[in-house]
Amino acid sequence: WPLRQGCIGPSGLLPGAMIPAVPTNPPRAKPTFAQAMAQKRAGGEDGFSQQDAKRARLDDSSRRHPVIPRAGPVAAVVAHSPLVPMRAHTPQPGYQAAPYGVQPNAHGSPAFPHTMGKGASPMPSPRVPLAPRAAMRAQSAPVTHRYSRGPATVEAVVNSFRPTPAYDEAVQEAMDELLQFLGRVYHNPPCTNLILFGSLLQNSYLEGSDLDISLAFGDLDLSANREACSMLRQLQSAIASDRRCGFSVREARLSATIRVPIICIVYSPHSPRLPPVELDISVGAVTASDGTRKGFTDEMIGAFLKEDGPFPLAADVIRLVKIFAKQHVMNEAFTGFFNSLSWTVVAIFALQRCGLLPAWNDWDSFKPSEHAQSQDLVSCFQAVLRTICDLDGLRMQVSPEERLCVSLVSGRTMTVPLHVQGVEPRTTIVVEDPGARIETDSLNNCARSLKPHCWSSICGRCYSAMQALQAGDLASIFPRPPSGGWRA
Repeated sequence: WPLRQGCIGPSGLLPGAMIPAVPTNPPRAKPTFAQAMAQKRAGGEDGFSQQDAKRARLDDSSRRHPVIPRAGPVAAVVAHSPLVPMRAHTPQPGYQAAPYGVQPNAHGSPAFPHTMGKGASPMPSPRVPLAPRAAMRAQSAPVTHRYSRGPATVEAVVNSFRPTPAYDEAVQEAMDELLQFLGRVYHNPPCTNLILFGSLLQNSYLEGSDLDISLAFGDLDLSANREACSMLRQLQSAIASDRRCGFSVREARLSATIRVPIICIVYSPHSPRLPPVELDISVGAVTASDGTRKGFTDEMIGAFLKEDGPFPLAADVIRLVKIFAKQHVMNEAFTGFFNSLSWTVVAIFALQRCGLLPAWNDWDSFKPSEHAQSQDLVSCFQAVLRTICDLDGLRMQVSPEERLCVSLVSGRTMTVPLHVQGVEPRTTIVVEDPGARIETDSLNNCARSLKPHCWSSICGRCYSAMQALQAGDLASIFPRPPSGGWRA
């Protein structure tokens, strides 16, 4: 030991050298998996337990591939979210509609006496940080497509997914062929009307968007699941037997537990220059859950998105938000995320906060804000992302017996108790259907399928997109270019 420590030379102990103490437990290298197994067998043991084997493999793996910790804690990424107070929470003049038969209080906000107490006021809007789960998801950067250089501007993103004249021609041809084909399929009872609803009626559809069509059969009640599935199976069998009709069934959602039975079909146009069109077919002239006429909500949203409406850029803002949700696979309700209608309602609500669009109750008395003419797509898209982060903070302040609700009718947020129809304990956030509120005075939650972990993922992606937007990194926000590449 002194020789190894350099204390002894050729002629003995070096002058002035002190022999260090021999350590009682000298450090030993951790045995590898093979060495540990040999030691066990030498000691008379036949083999390893599963726990010992797993620990030894982990030791070998960490020795060959050391784990490099991430730089920076979560708190360094999101310490305080740079959020602004919500303008929509302030009482607005002319507010008259009370939610679901409840009279407004003295502050002009809806009060629920059984849960909020007398004289309840709208939700406060302090500066709130992101939720911890959303902050952890925001720490990881969005996945960028390995072959994508990213679009030049957000206007290029919208133009790349804007419907082309060829797609509009294919949609018209698909509607004409479907009308003729339905006349050959349904005889008793005959199909009396095709009801078009969804993004095409809202004027916010994209290139390749699905067409939402409902089949009406006069006064026949098709609200029950069994009758609706029976009518759609008849159409499915007719398409399968007629191979020259131009239609093919891509998916059939006709189970007894599904709320709205539909079949997804694809139409192949006669001309090869026209793209195929996907159609989602359902039945019934009214919505089974609340009795609202199908298409009424989309007509209301279309009034917000008119080119000659209060804010001409509103339709392009909605398209940009839909593209963002689709790029990050956050636009399917059956996977637990927002559906297309929920994204549209939240985006319009964000424009209402900024004073760019009126609340439905204040439509006649609305005056655009002074900075409305100077707003562009970037600032509007950033306002939508910030609004979603704000809603996540406000949701944390609501009591467990209530849920946060976003309303386009009043243009602000409010709280609704759990016992109201459409609000359940598993509800994450309530996105009010404006058509159901106006036509039937009922609450229909567009985001009923939203799951808590999916909402956290949405908030994290929105916060990461805000950071990337400030840095000018559009490739991480829109990582997947269309088939034809990014347009100018």
